[in-house]
Amino acid sequence: MRRAVLALVLLAAAAAGSACSKPGDTARDEASARRAFDQFLTASLEQPEWVPEDTAATGLADECGRRDTTYARMYWMASYRIVSVRVDGDRATGVVDVLAAAEQGPDPYHVYPTRATLRVAHHELSFPMRREPGHGRWRVCFTSTNGWQLGHEIIPHNIGIDHEVIFEAIDSIRGVPYRRWFSIPSPAEGG
Repeated sequence: MRRAVLALVLLAAAAAGSACSKPGDTARDEASARRAFDQFLTASLEQPEWVPEDTAATGLADECGRRDTTYARMYWMASYRIVSVRVDGDRATGVVDVLAAAEQGPDPYHVYPTRATLRVAHHELSFPMRREPGHGRWRVCFTSTNGWQLGHEIIPHNIGIDHEVIFEAIDSIRGVPYRRWFSIPSPAEGG
């Protein structure tokens, strides 16, 4: 009787072990999730020149159930360092140390829809990630677990500060000479 029970326990343990992902699979999943997270962060870096729409981020990120992103709270990211990426099945969490040059969110004075504030600081953010069924591609949720996004929204009127001041700070953080940002092309140039 004991042998039969022991045999059943061993068979159950073997079946459970085969259902679990292998160490190589876990390492591959973490590596692919880390690559996708790095691509998302690279696409989210503040960059010079005018771009009509950041199409790179479109293929890497997802709303993840968030419905209203109007005037979200955002960090204007100058640089980043990935702290970790942890995978749990088809979900993952990417943690990043962001060095931001500014913060942007709803205007507390209600003068403008949104207001940017020059504030150079490190922020540790966690972003949920999901693997697309069937494709295996990882997508990063636009909004971190504490409600911040990366990027900015320059609106046609004053945002509380001249955005070129923030871009100058970003260039200073990166150790490059100041460049003119957002030179908007004319329609004849293909803009």
